[in-house]
Amino acid sequence: MKIFFTILYSLVINVAAFADNNIDSLKIKTVGKSSIEAVFTAKQVASAKITISNQTGKIVFAQNFKIIKGINKVALLDTKTIDEGTYVISLEYGGKKMKAKFVNFKGEI
Repeated sequence: MKIFFTILYSLVINVAAFADNNIDSLKIKTVGKSSIEAVFTAKQVASAKITISNQTGKIVFAQNFKIIKGINKVALLDTKTIDEGTYVISLEYGGKKMKAKFVNFKGEI
């Protein structure tokens, strides 16, 4: 039986990357069988941008949004729409950038 799945790593990123400590944590989670979302907590309302780029630096997803105070969930993309490989998710906020990596692997179990 063929099962497609995404392997995620570097799921939790240390908040020390943000000097102003406005974002407490960032996690990348799978939703359903092939979608992913970013989940993080913010201490204030602000504008932000999330991008996902492949190994060559090509941006395969970008979204601007408003951060709310508290828990934020941002739907990203369906991993079936991108090739296998390693991707970098960047969250830009207040002139700073936080990154996480995930590996998209479509295989059989």
